[in-house]
Amino acid sequence: MLRPTRRQFSLEDLLGWEQRIPRNSFWHVLRTWREAHLKDEGFAGLYKATGRPAVSPARLTCALFIQMQQNWSDRQLEEATTFDDRVKYALGMGRSDPPVDAATLCRHRRRLLENDYGQKLLGQVVQQAMAEGFLSSEATVRLGSFLITGAAARQDTYTMLRRAILRLLTLAQCHGCRPQLEKVLERDDYHKKGKPEIDWDDPAAREALLTSLVQDARRILQAVAELPAAPEELTRAAELLKRILAQDIVTGPDGRIALRQGVARDRILSVTDPEMRHGRKTQSQKTYGYKAVVSTAGQDGSLVTGVEVAGANVPDAEMAESTLAQHTACGLEPGDVAADQAYGGATLRARLKEQGWEQYTPVARPAPSPRFTKYDFEVHAEEGWARCPAGHETRDLTFGRNGRGGKIPVFRFPVATCQECPLKDRCFNPRQKSRTLRLHPHEALLREARAKQESPEFKAVYRRRCHIERTIAHLTRHGARRARYFGQLKVRFQVLVAAVVHNIKQLARLAAARQKALPLPATA
Repeated sequence: MLRPTRRQFSLEDLLGWEQRIPRNSFWHVLRTWREAHLKDEGFAGLYKATGRPAVSPARLTCALFIQMQQNWSDRQLEEATTFDDRVKYALGMGRSDPPVDAATLCRHRRRLLENDYGQKLLGQVVQQAMAEGFLSSEATVRLGSFLITGAAARQDTYTMLRRAILRLLTLAQCHGCRPQLEKVLERDDYHKKGKPEIDWDDPAAREALLTSLVQDARRILQAVAELPAAPEELTRAAELLKRILAQDIVTGPDGRIALRQGVARDRILSVTDPEMRHGRKTQSQKTYGYKAVVSTAGQDGSLVTGVEVAGANVPDAEMAESTLAQHTACGLEPGDVAADQAYGGATLRARLKEQGWEQYTPVARPAPSPRFTKYDFEVHAEEGWARCPAGHETRDLTFGRNGRGGKIPVFRFPVATCQECPLKDRCFNPRQKSRTLRLHPHEALLREARAKQESPEFKAVYRRRCHIERTIAHLTRHGARRARYFGQLKVRFQVLVAAVVHNIKQLARLAAARQKALPLPATA
């Protein structure tokens, strides 16, 4: 049940302990923002009208902000609300008030997650920035990404098979069908912790263990399939086990079971958190977990306006549209967007152009080559002709297929013309008879972008894209680099909370800078 919080001052409150908290500290900034913008009435939809009075949801939400800022666990936050005057001050508590219980905090977090309040809180802070004049539709939006280390440990194939089978047995016990599944298994050690006690240096012992695990996995999958009405969660657990078998196990022509050589595409890394993936930011920077894409805006790109999280192997460009959709959902209009080359693909360019975005994203440059590239040719696919560097034209336009099966235009130059051309050694391979141009489906859009990125306007806008790196550094320093929870939705909620805390601090900084820049009042 939700009701107003009535605070009674004690003698300690009257002694002025709150005056010791610096007015330029994070604690004062958070308290000021909470009192002005975060009310218990805004969380009425999360609580029933009957029951025991709830702890102030605004206070609990601010406790989550402090937890993210300080990188504390639930128990550490509980201790801080018991002994730390700064935390009590930020939460509006008296020195003698009872602490925030860790279990209460956990239940409140679950309510926020289930109702997507992380997104709502971010939208509220962004709208506050617009109302105070720190954000406008004319501001350039910046896109950037960073990797998030998963909270679960990576597991090898042996461990994943054992854990997946144990999960099936545990769920079957909840639904009363565990005996039916257990009787098809040969092994009876799935409930034991740790790896089976074998000689791991012996290849024959490892092969025998793998064979027994795979055979048990196949038997239990068959048993689940034969259940008259398998529960949905049991079916999902069976699908996870089936996918582990498909990605890591191969069976030879002689029926011999072995580990797959190489890494399967979109490989699952852990049964504990099946949504974790392996990904790289650069050749040397890799992680096992998730990737976040954020959009920022404002005077120096310091305010986060959108957050999207996916597996670490998902390309940045696939999350760009949903991130920018959050930006516009806050009331901001599509405008200029600056991003690095990872967002420069033609397909994304075409979709963003339809939505009204003006892109300042560089196009990938062709690999160095001693021969002419297709960008040295003058191409007019709409009019049906192309001209080579030597000045020869062709209207031989056909259509082929790219590597993904899409239809692409193809120009072919006459063999007689190419063989007599003095530039043929710089144009095509000696084994070829003439030059062929295979164009992209969005060739005109890519050529337009390539010409645009050489302009002074593009360079001036793109130069300001680097501001997002500072914002990302703030986010990763205060809670967004390492996942605290299992699963993509929970990790996204974590990054949203980190973004809200960051925006609150930036709004306080911008307001202080504006106040400092105001002229002093005239004196008589």
